[in-house]
Amino acid sequence: MASRSPVLLYAGCLALGGVAGGVLGQALLAPARQPPPVPAPAVAATRSAEELELLQRLAAAMDRLAAALAAAPAERRDFNPPADPAPELALVLQELRALARGSMTRAGAPEAPLPVFNTSLEPDRAALAPLYEQDYDARYRAHRYWTTDQVLDRYGVPDYMLPQDAGVLRWAYEDPVTENWMEFDFYQGIVIRVDG
Repeated sequence: MASRSPVLLYAGCLALGGVAGGVLGQALLAPARQPPPVPAPAVAATRSAEELELLQRLAAAMDRLAAALAAAPAERRDFNPPADPAPELALVLQELRALARGSMTRAGAPEAPLPVFNTSLEPDRAALAPLYEQDYDARYRAHRYWTTDQVLDRYGVPDYMLPQDAGVLRWAYEDPVTENWMEFDFYQGIVIRVDG
């Protein structure tokens, strides 16, 4: 494992270098091809400067790694460059991840991870029982525009989740006594049909 680790690290570094070089090249060549940019808010300029600085550091580390690999004899597979770039690359990657997380937060993505869903929940059969006695229109009016979360909160986890045509997802609840089914069809997370 120790002999494969540097090879995987170098391959990953070279791949990252290619991506970073492409992005950096795009960033450096874009002003020459486009008309002068419209002045942006100070926050956007600061963030772009941070990203550019991180990409420049990453490109410099990649250049040092490429030079060290080019100086290595081709027949040696266990070559370790004299100055190990791994700690510096790890630090740059950590900063890039932090910057990306900050960008996601500013764009409206959640800061905290989503809670883990409790899969041990059972359908609430008592809450579902009155639905079997209602006609279709009454059931639909009572649940029109409900979200998946509202149905989940009210009736619990469905017995089955079945994908349908055109992006519709069907949640099916079974009444084990009568063997009847109550089905909620969702389109983009909103109830569009309730049938039982």
